[in-house]
Amino acid sequence: SEFDVAYSSNTTSAAVDAYLVGLPVIVTSEAGALNYSPLRGRSNVRFVADHEELAAALQEENREFTTRSVDYNEFFFVDAELPRWRRLLELREFV
Repeated sequence: SEFDVAYSSNTTSAAVDAYLVGLPVIVTSEAGALNYSPLRGRSNVRFVADHEELAAALQEENREFTTRSVDYNEFFFVDAELPRWRRLLELREFV
């Protein structure tokens, strides 16, 4: 609640944290370079290549690129039973 927008590089997963709490997210993305952001391809995230695009994104009146409804399973595999860990640990017993 202390922030209006999150701004990050395209090489960090920190942008996902902001995205999941519903903040508008702006990610730097150099024109012509690979985009490593885990948020790439999301229409409600702004990718900017220069200071002019950043200024425009920050000035958007209602920041329509915000999100409020996100399925955490799109980013994380959360299962209280930890089946993948159990399977891995069972395999390790025989090694």
